[in-house]
Amino acid sequence: MLPFAPITRFTDWFASNEAQRFVKKMIPSRVGLAAAKVARREIGKGEFGGNNRGKDLDRYRGPNNKGKGAWCAAFVGYCLSVGAEGTGLPLKFKRTNGARRLFNRAVASGGWLVDYQDIQPGDLVLWARGSQGWQAHIAFVSRVERDSAGKVTGFSRIAGNEGVYPALVSEVHQSERKKRRIGFARVS
Repeated sequence: MLPFAPITRFTDWFASNEAQRFVKKMIPSRVGLAAAKVARREIGKGEFGGNNRGKDLDRYRGPNNKGKGAWCAAFVGYCLSVGAEGTGLPLKFKRTNGARRLFNRAVASGGWLVDYQDIQPGDLVLWARGSQGWQAHIAFVSRVERDSAGKVTGFSRIAGNEGVYPALVSEVHQSERKKRRIGFARVS
């Protein structure tokens, strides 16, 4: 056997689908981490001058969309855009002010769904909201808590538009409770 055989087997494994799944599972998204840092700097900012209004919300929504609707997805999209710019990596999907649409675009553009036990800071988390099937709420995973065996026991999230007016960007601890949670996604 050639002395290079173990290296060849390792490089073959590294190029395999199994290795790609392992890497995706273990390594957080650079854009997601950068976006979560942007989100952390925004804590305490939000609505001012009326429900779903204010200069911060105008900034999150962008120059072409100064609507008065819910702003959680606009906030996440803003953070992703600024975070991607800061890393020098492109944001591979178009921003939207719809939480489900933003989550789905992140996955469809090369991101992937993440199991609860594999979440990392910078991942997106989506919940069902309201009685309409299209309504949702989106946030960033900001911290992950694990027990001594490495099992996830809870996480914290940073989100905009939580609570009643004046809703602010805030960080909230979330237990393992799955009620209304749709899932997690990692941005590529």
